[in-house]
Amino acid sequence: MDSFLGEKFLYAKYPQIRDLVVNRRKLIQESDIESKSLKAKYIIKDFLEQYNLVLTYKDSKQWYFEYFQQFCVQKESISDATVKRILDLDEKSMLNIDKHKAMLHLEHFNVQKETIFMWFDLIFNSYMYPTWAKYWVLKGLEKMAFNANKKKIIRRKKSTLLDFPEIIPSVFHTTMNCVIQAVENSSQEFLNQDIEFIFSKEYKNSKPDFWDVYGYFYQQSVLNFQSLYYNTQGVWIDYEGIDDSYVLYTSLLEYPVAWCVKSIEYCKRILDQQILSVYYTQDNKGEYCVPRMAILYSENQDSSITIEQFRGVDEYQSLDYFMYKEQSYVDKFLEILNQEEFLVFLEEIYYLINMIESRFKSNNFEICEDNKKIFEALLQEDFLSRFSFISKERLELFLSKTVSKPTS
Repeated sequence: MDSFLGEKFLYAKYPQIRDLVVNRRKLIQESDIESKSLKAKYIIKDFLEQYNLVLTYKDSKQWYFEYFQQFCVQKESISDATVKRILDLDEKSMLNIDKHKAMLHLEHFNVQKETIFMWFDLIFNSYMYPTWAKYWVLKGLEKMAFNANKKKIIRRKKSTLLDFPEIIPSVFHTTMNCVIQAVENSSQEFLNQDIEFIFSKEYKNSKPDFWDVYGYFYQQSVLNFQSLYYNTQGVWIDYEGIDDSYVLYTSLLEYPVAWCVKSIEYCKRILDQQILSVYYTQDNKGEYCVPRMAILYSENQDSSITIEQFRGVDEYQSLDYFMYKEQSYVDKFLEILNQEEFLVFLEEIYYLINMIESRFKSNNFEICEDNKKIFEALLQEDFLSRFSFISKERLELFLSKTVSKPTS
């Protein structure tokens, strides 16, 4: 069996590898080294051995990021219009556009850096996989961005503020085993016809990227996750303090929830000063481990409670339809808020939930003018940034389809 199939795969796929071979051959010929070393597979094998050494250095992540940071958002590529739209700047604030742009860039750059470091941890420590496959992953990540609202992996641009793809370790390992089988054991038949097509000559007329394979298995993971939505019976688990951060992080790792606390650093940062309650429903084995919604809150000095965020796991981090109907969050809110605080909060919640439920029943339905005003007011407050029941765009679309009750 040919032991250089991985090297041949890289040579066929990447112009950079072919350039490496050409340049290395020139150096070898000038140095009068034996002709065997002129073969591409030996040159690439030598390169991968050096590459693997670099990935195992103590400071390998920071070293590799010196190269990789060019694929993070670049300050000069962020337009003034983007800054104005995201930060909702008025004309006066636009006079300091450079300051706002620098702050926006730094915030998103740091988030992207943290995520790619998480990828580095996973890839560099996966000692069971050949180096050529790790190279394939790292080159693929250069082109990948993640739309967390829609849970889709898309092509990366220099101006994008989007993060790198969400990490699901089981999806990563499935992807790695798949590409290794396809390259090193090409005679074996694929059990999955979609994957067989991705690795066929008809697909894109080129060898597949990491994006193609990981993206496919990631979407399958999302569909599998959604198939568990019908289970609504669950338990709330509270996480408080840095000591709980690792337990919280690992409980979310294998599910495509697209929450910021899927980063261990974010877990520590949030739990240092706030409390996070996560609602877990049953998986197919009956274990309460499927995250469905989360409430982030803090305790004030006067013993009152401020709810900072409320997140679901559907698109735009909204509640899925089954959780909308179940309304399991009401009991939790009553538990963490006193009655007076809860009534104020409930005024925001119930109008939104009732409207959403009604939307499923009819495209056009009647609401009284007072209720509609409260509903519209939610668009003007910070409600949507704190409680992602539904996106602003969908909320506006919903309002455009409503009709007011005639006054009697």
